[in-house]
Amino acid sequence: MTAMYHFHIYLYEGFSLSGEVPDERNPRHLLRAPRADDVLSAVAAAGPDGLGTEDTRRRFGGCVDALLLAGALSERRGRLRFGCPVFLPEDVPELRRLSSAAAEEIASALLTRADELRAAVLGRFPGIDVKTALYHLLCCDVMDGTFIDALEGRGLVSSGAMRPCGFEYIPVLYAGCEELDALSRRLLCSRQSCGGEAGEFVSFGDSDGVRRDFAAAHRSGELAAADCGALAREFASLCRGDGADRESMELFERFGYAKNGRADVPVFEPSARHAAVAELTETVLDSALPAAENALRALSGAGLTANRHGADAAETANELFHLIFGAVNGLLCGSGLAASPEYTPGEGRYLRAFCPADEKGENT
Repeated sequence: MTAMYHFHIYLYEGFSLSGEVPDERNPRHLLRAPRADDVLSAVAAAGPDGLGTEDTRRRFGGCVDALLLAGALSERRGRLRFGCPVFLPEDVPELRRLSSAAAEEIASALLTRADELRAAVLGRFPGIDVKTALYHLLCCDVMDGTFIDALEGRGLVSSGAMRPCGFEYIPVLYAGCEELDALSRRLLCSRQSCGGEAGEFVSFGDSDGVRRDFAAAHRSGELAAADCGALAREFASLCRGDGADRESMELFERFGYAKNGRADVPVFEPSARHAAVAELTETVLDSALPAAENALRALSGAGLTANRHGADAAETANELFHLIFGAVNGLLCGSGLAASPEYTPGEGRYLRAFCPADEKGENT
C-alpha cells in the first residue's frame, strides 16, 4: 500500500506572494490543489520517473498540472519526479547526520566569541536589551540573511529559480511526521515580513503554527500590500512620537505591535542596525563559514530523496542550511546569549520587530 503523507509546504521567496496574485499562477494556491497530497505521495512511492505523466493525469486530474506549474514536480521523457527539495521520513537519519554536527560546531565557535557578539549591539539600541537585539540581528538578520548571501556568493546555495508559473522561488516539501517536524517546523529559522517604503514589520521564529502578525495576514489576503505600506507609515510615525490614526492603532494593538498607545516591539534604528549586522556578520563568517561549507559540500553524496530525484543541489543545500542555522539558533537561545521566544498555542515561537527604512527608503 502506498504511504499517504500530508505534506508541509514552504516557499523560499524574495518577495511576497499574497492573495493579490491570480490563483492560476499563485504557487501557494497551486501547491494546495485538491488531491495534491495524493499526487505527491504517489510520486514518493513510485520513485523518480516511476509514474507516467498521462496516466497520473487520468488518475488525479488537473492537480498534476498545478504541481508541475508550481515546480513541485518536474517531467522527464513523459515521467514524473520531484522538482524541488523534498524530505520523507527515510531522509531523517541523513538530515540529522548532515546538520547536527555542523550546528553544534558552529554554535560552539560562536559561543566562544560571545563577548564580541554582545559588543556589536551593546549601547546601539536604547531600550532594547542585548539578548533581544541578538535574537533579531544575529539569529535572524545574519543567520537568515547575510550568512546565506555569503554562501550563495560561493555557489553553495541558491535563493531560487524561475518556476513555470512565472515566479522565482524554491518550493520545499516535508512529509508530515514527528521526526521531520522536529527538524523543520520547530526550528528557529523562519523570517516573515511585510511593509513598505517607511519600514518593515518583521517576525522571526519557528513554523509551528500560524503567527498573529501582519505578514501572515498579508499572505492570507486579510491585508493588501497597500495596507501593509500604510501601516508601516503609521507605525513609523508612532515611533517618532507623532502618533498614528485610530484604525491603524487598533490593528497595531490587535496584532501585538503596540500596547496602551505605544510601540510594544523592538524598533531598530536603520544606521545602528546596519552597523551591528555588519560587525556580527564579520564575526560569524570568521567563526562558522568553514563548518557550514563542509556540511553543504557533503550534501552531494548524501542518500536523500531530493538527490535521487535530481532536485537542484544548491536549492536543497539552501534548505539544509536552514536546518543547520535553525539548530544553531536554538543552541544560542538555550545558552542565554539570545532571547528565547515562548511558545504560543496555534502560533508557535516567534518575536516581532519593526525596522524603519533609512533615508533612501531601504529596509536592509
